[in-house]
Amino acid sequence: MKHPALIPLIATLIGSFAHSADLPQDSLSSLEVMQRFLPHPPMPSESATLRDASGRLVGTAASSGARLIFRDHSGRLVGTATTQGERTVFRDAAGRAVGTALTAGTRTIYRDASGRTQATASRSGPQTTVRNSSGRIEAAAQTTGFRTVWRDATGRTVGTVTRRPRR
Repeated sequence: MKHPALIPLIATLIGSFAHSADLPQDSLSSLEVMQRFLPHPPMPSESATLRDASGRLVGTAASSGARLIFRDHSGRLVGTATTQGERTVFRDAAGRAVGTALTAGTRTIYRDASGRTQATASRSGPQTTVRNSSGRIEAAAQTTGFRTVWRDATGRTVGTVTRRPRR
């Protein structure tokens, strides 16, 4: 199975994660960025755990064939991502399309359900840089092995994503 360079959880999925984790309102924007993009999505035999800056579990992502299934910290389904070639379609828990990602080389463009560009991500080795629709840096991720650390534009750690073999 071929994954695009990045797999995002876009606004609808992020809202579900953030609300269910009972996070303070001021941490949502930073956490949103970390959850939206998984620089190295889990392979079929792996899952990924998403944690906020305090180490609290926010949610999980697990591969099932060409689908990535997202669950909140309680195990409730919050959405899916289905990859076909270089295009990924994101759906909420009800199955409604909420956005897409299109990967070309090391760059991925994220669009909402209406087709408006929401963000772009560029990958250079283990470093991923996310820019908002205005071109400003929103966040950066550094991957080492199976662990990715997300930092906001000021360099503050906002969360981690850890991939691990599924049991």
